[in-house]
Amino acid sequence: MPLKLILFLKQPDVYSFGIILWEILTQETPFKGMHNFQILSAVAKGQGLPVPDSCDPSYSALMKSMWTVDPKVLPAFCFSKKNQQRNWLFPNSAR
Repeated sequence: MPLKLILFLKQPDVYSFGIILWEILTQETPFKGMHNFQILSAVAKGQGLPVPDSCDPSYSALMKSMWTVDPKVLPAFCFSKKNQQRNWLFPNSAR
C-alpha cells in the first residue's frame, strides 16, 4: 500500500502512552502471560491493565481514559495555555 493512502490515527498513540504510564507505575510487563492473539483481542476491546489500588486517582483516571475505544472521549495530546497552569501528567509535582 502506498504510504500516502495510510490513515494515521491518534488512538494507537494515546493507548500506547497509557500502557507506558502503567509500566512506569507498576514496573511490570504489560499483558504478561498472554499470547499475541489474546493481547490483540484485549486491545481491540479497549481493555486496559489492572491499576493498583495504591495508584494516585488522577493517574488511574488518566490511564483508564487512554484505554477507551470510543474516540469521542479519548484524551488528546494537547498542551494549551490552560493545561500549562496544571501539570496534567504529574499533578502533584512542584513547578
